Order: sequence, then C-alpha cells, then structure tokens
Amino acid sequence: MTTATYTTENDTELHELLDVGGLEIIYGGTPLRKADKIIIMMHGGSGAQTFVKLSNALAIQNACYIVPVSERPTWFPNEIHANIRQNEPWLSIAINIVRRIIEALRDKNIPNHKIYFMGFAEGGSIVLEYVARYPQQFGGVIALAAGLTGDPINYSLYSGSLANTTVFLGVGSDDDTIPKERVNETEAILKSMNAVTINNTYPDIGHTISNDELQMASVVIRSKLFR
Repeated sequence: MTTATYTTENDTELHELLDVGGLEIIYGGTPLRKADKIIIMMHGGSGAQTFVKLSNALAIQNACYIVPVSERPTWFPNEIHANIRQNEPWLSIAINIVRRIIEALRDKNIPNHKIYFMGFAEGGSIVLEYVARYPQQFGGVIALAAGLTGDPINYSLYSGSLANTTVFLGVGSDDDTIPKERVNETEAILKSMNAVTINNTYPDIGHTISNDELQMASVVIRSKLFR
C-alpha cells in the first residue's frame, strides 16, 4: 500500500507555491514536481486529519495530496440545502481557496487532467461548486454526502462544459444531512454540463465514508475507464 507521508520536501515546495492568505494547508504523498496526480481534498466537519488518513486508504501511487484546513469547525455554518445567503460569505471564501490553489498549480504548468478533487459533506459541496462554476476537463471529482448548494439551487451559476470529467457522487441511504433528491438534482446539472456521472447510494450507511465509497473513489482516480 502507498503511504502518503508528510515531508519537509513537500512542505517547502508547496508553501512556496500556494499563497492562500495564510490558511493552513497539509501536504502529503509524492512531491508536486514528481507527482502524476494532484488530489485536492476538502474535509467535512470531522476535520482535515480525517482526510490525511483517507489519503493513505486511497493508496494512489505517485499522488500529491493538498488538504486545506478550515479556520472554523466547518467551512460554512448551515446545511448544504439552506438558502445560499445563510452560508455566505463563508461558502464563497472556501470556493475561492480552491480557485487560488488551481491558479497556483496552473502557474506551475500542471495540466488539468492531473488534477483531482475529493470532498466530504460541505467539503464535497465546495468542490462541486468550484467545478460547476469554473467548468473545464479535470482528472476527476469525488463528492461524498454532498451536492450543489442553495434553496433552491441557482441554475444561473452553472454553464459551460466539464468535457467528460468523471464525477462520483456517493451518499449513504441513512444519511439525513443531505436529501437524495439534492444529489440527484446535482447529478442532472452536471450531466447537462457534459460530466460523466456515477451516482451511488449505499444501503444502511449514515453520515460517514464507507469502504465501498473509498474503493470507487480509488477506481475513479486510478482509471480512465469512465472517460
């Protein structure tokens, strides 16, 4: 199994690369300049260290992990399907963090096909909001227990093409934090933007990440099967 070690080499290189206003970012895995895949991981309410552990569970060879750390217990204060104004300005701040990371990676001439996103709960919604508002072809997107935000979803925010980017949406059947209808509506929007979607519901799973979801996430990141 690949272990995502957190090294001085990565810290030095990426701290120089990423200026996101002093926000703490945890780096791991393969140093950026040697990596075949860059995985931006947005944590949920359980915190960034949970995603540090997930990077090891994914066991992706030659991957560099970038894990921003929220300054608050959660990225935004209210549920995903609350009125979007109730989650501002925190939602926009979080989306902007992702945008600035992507811009910094592009400044290093890292192509989009090497960039992957993974997020859980509000972290998953942030990566979905980013790719839907700034659509291009990326390596892949994994959003667990997540969906596009707002009550209702503001369709005017989303246009353009994801150019066959694979998006995996996973949710537990017993997760009462996000309605399955919201996940389905999110999938429909992403499909209309030319994403290749995988929308899986996992029986008897609550608000957590199952081993089956991790296995599918690993397949999406490793494989070009869906592209």
